[in-house]
Amino acid sequence: MGISSAERPQHRLATTTPDDLPTGVHRHSPAVGAAKGEHGRSIELAERGLVLARTWNIVEWVPTLHHTLGTSLRLSGRVDDAVVHGEQAVKDGRLAVYRVHLGDTYVAVGRIRDARQRAEEGIALAREQDDRRGEALAFRLFGDIAALSDPPNVASAEGYYQQALTVASELGLRPLMAHCHLSVARLYRRTGTREHAHEHLTTATTMYREMGMTYWLEKVEAEQKT
Repeated sequence: MGISSAERPQHRLATTTPDDLPTGVHRHSPAVGAAKGEHGRSIELAERGLVLARTWNIVEWVPTLHHTLGTSLRLSGRVDDAVVHGEQAVKDGRLAVYRVHLGDTYVAVGRIRDARQRAEEGIALAREQDDRRGEALAFRLFGDIAALSDPPNVASAEGYYQQALTVASELGLRPLMAHCHLSVARLYRRTGTREHAHEHLTTATTMYREMGMTYWLEKVEAEQKT
């Protein structure tokens, strides 16, 4: 089942094109903000966009702006505020990415059961809407949840990460591929398989450097030193 006509404006905004958000928020989407480490600028523009959307009564902008703001807040460490905006995006919009990224935020605050529920909702919605990117993101979140089990469910996490990598590779989503390699490396470091961890850290480092994703490059290089 594809995306309905009522949902297409949200889908268009979520995938961002130069004409979608004249406020300039599209230039500071969570992915770009994360890559450059410009979380403050991304937050500022998303907040401004919300004011304009409400002023102009452009309701279809609101879910994506809450999503942008929530994701940027999470990446800047303001996880409690991120939960508020992530939940509002899920309430207002019907896209898999909103649910998956709210799940990421729940993981950050230790709400693993809620994160799993968002992952399940996200993958169901992605399949309903033929949203393969959303499906790949959900696989990656399922992998993170399995990796954070006590003890880590290594086989399950590996399986989910591989599914995410496969779909991301088919779609050419190199940032998501790099994130998956970083997650796998963290899993192997946690379970003592340091040789395999080093291999995936090296792959993630190379990909982040090639894409100019300096924020994530700094994070992975810091992990390599520990």
